[in-house]
Amino acid sequence: MLLNPNMRKTGIGRLETIPVWSRYFGSWCFSISRRPFAANELEGHYDKASDRWHTTISKLGFEAAYADLIDQAQPELSKTDPDARLKVLDAGIGTGAFAVAFASRCLRPIDLTGLDVSSEMLRQAKNNLNSFATNATFYKGDINDLPFADHTFDVVLVAHVIEHMAEPEVALAELSRVLKPGGFLVACITQRSSAGAYIQLKWRTHRVDEYTATGWFHRSGLSSVRAIKLKDGSTAQRFSTGYVAVKTPEFASEVL
Repeated sequence: MLLNPNMRKTGIGRLETIPVWSRYFGSWCFSISRRPFAANELEGHYDKASDRWHTTISKLGFEAAYADLIDQAQPELSKTDPDARLKVLDAGIGTGAFAVAFASRCLRPIDLTGLDVSSEMLRQAKNNLNSFATNATFYKGDINDLPFADHTFDVVLVAHVIEHMAEPEVALAELSRVLKPGGFLVACITQRSSAGAYIQLKWRTHRVDEYTATGWFHRSGLSSVRAIKLKDGSTAQRFSTGYVAVKTPEFASEVL
């Protein structure tokens, strides 16, 4: 679930755009790009989609794929303090599917914070997380301007959010800022594929290969990046790739 894209204007007054297509012909470069959805547009689209969203992602196999991704992130989870409650942020929580997967696969108590641009998605997330023994709080807000102090969370979850940003590294730098040094981020990002092309056209997203995503993470203060294939045989595997990255200690007080 996505949040408000960075709508910062450039020096000539244009809104930042998301690239769609480009080709070189000799010395000529032809390209097409689109402006991202504005915050009020996103909120409206996701408020309308909220009632059927959870059913749709379940049919596509994302619930099982998210659980499998969390299982594969256990090496990073094992490095956190085993005696402390985990402070977890789900940035772009949507209907809560990724947070539910984390809560169900993590054997330790967690304090969950969910943030989203859509009030209706937040309502669905609250309902879906009621059955889990999780201390949860919810905020309506923007991923590019998080209302949390530096070094607050042990874990950040972010599913299908980064690729919606006109400047993904700005959003990732903000997520890195609120992570504790040595904390880790688990992401799910729409990949470059025929299925990804459909998502790009519908939701105005980047289509991202592993090289591009890894570069975004590294330039945002995250290291030890691992690309993880989603659960074998799931439709979700055609749409997205999972990633796990650790906050680099030397970036602990640095924000792009």
